[in-house]
Amino acid sequence: MSPILISGDVTGSGAVDALDVMTTISHILGQKPVQFFEEAADMNADGKVDITDVTELIEKLKSRK
Repeated sequence: MSPILISGDVTGSGAVDALDVMTTISHILGQKPVQFFEEAADMNADGKVDITDVTELIEKLKSRK
């Protein structure tokens, strides 16, 4: 059974937090995070994960406060 994806929750923890930002950046830099859900990282649904998605993820975190 696959986990229910939350937009921005790239680690699958059930919440969007700073670890998701760091994990997405690691992925973009070519590192292989142990737990990474690319579908959740593609914040703007353009089919790729890049700095634009990181920016949108940070904005999502900022808007929660």
